[in-house]
Amino acid sequence: MTMDPRTPVLVGVAAVQQRVDEPGGGLDAVELMARAAASAAEDAGAGGKLLAAMD
Repeated sequence: MTMDPRTPVLVGVAAVQQRVDEPGGGLDAVELMARAAASAAEDAGAGGKLLAAMD
């Protein structure tokens, strides 16, 4: 049985939180996603190699 190459695969997990004292002082959504992706890649043990292949 072959796997469809478009099948999503989870290889690492992470969560990012931020608490800000003033409105507008937080990171934007893209930066939060980038930090979570970097943490998940590190969790998977692949680091930059995994990030380079990420959609």
